[in-house]
Amino acid sequence: MDDQLPVFVTARKDLLVGVNWQSADSAGEMQFVAPLAIGGRTIRGLWLRGSCYETYPHEAVMFQLEVSRDGVRTRTPLSRIDWRPLQQPHKNGPHKDPLHSRTVVWGSHIHGFAANWVAEKGVMRAGNLPYALEIAPDPRGYDDLIDFVAKQFRINGLDKIERPLWMQRLL
Repeated sequence: MDDQLPVFVTARKDLLVGVNWQSADSAGEMQFVAPLAIGGRTIRGLWLRGSCYETYPHEAVMFQLEVSRDGVRTRTPLSRIDWRPLQQPHKNGPHKDPLHSRTVVWGSHIHGFAANWVAEKGVMRAGNLPYALEIAPDPRGYDDLIDFVAKQFRINGLDKIERPLWMQRLL
């Protein structure tokens, strides 16, 4: 399957089912995992994951393109978008590309496939997508974020994702 990963990332994908955010834990995390299709055919093991927190409206939202393998419990991330993350900054380590090497990224960022793919070995880098770049301009709101995710991950049908049911915090 690893040799298919670049194909999965670059192909035009479709979200064919409606998606609702579900409570995931007592800390208020909400998430979903939805299958993706290429050419009208659902691809076994290709997923879009989303997570956010019900008490952090319009921040700490993550979307990730990932793959699963038979007999392996955790999925392998291919690319991730972190919108207005709570934990900052993201620090890149050394990289052969100076754009990624030892940079510090504040705010919204994307962990792109190309920077985290080791082509000569045909595997993703260890460390949960260690390289990221700033998203500029930062999506102004959730709808802009969905448009950005659709473009970056090449996924049609993201309008099938229901908006998160965020709770307003008392000040």
